[in-house]
Amino acid sequence: MKRFSLLILALILAPIAAQAEVGRSVFPTKNLITQYVVDSSIDPVNEKIDIPSSGVNARVQLTNRNVNNCTLQAPLGNSGPIYVGGSTVTNSLGVNEGIRINPGEGFGPISIVNSNLLFVATDSPGNDVKLFCN
Repeated sequence: MKRFSLLILALILAPIAAQAEVGRSVFPTKNLITQYVVDSSIDPVNEKIDIPSSGVNARVQLTNRNVNNCTLQAPLGNSGPIYVGGSTVTNSLGVNEGIRINPGEGFGPISIVNSNLLFVATDSPGNDVKLFCN
């Protein structure tokens, strides 16, 4: 009888599991609300980082910090855009120009495990990048 009960339960749940979608209820008369929390133990941080020089190979690595997400912004006071990317990012003169962020604009959130995986470059020495990570 126990095997029969488990078989019936499996037959009932199999179609429901097969139809399941992220964040959507498979029960037509119920509402399913889901929320994803990656790691709530990481405190939000923000900082402003100077990009002291410009040039094709001039880039600044962001601070070594375990994070879930980062949002970057080019301050309004910058004299030109900044470029965000990985360890080979360049400014507009290079072949690996990063994501361009004009003064006053932002980019993100970027899902990443450590903020030091992001690099920034600029066309104008002395530009800054603001970041907010959690």
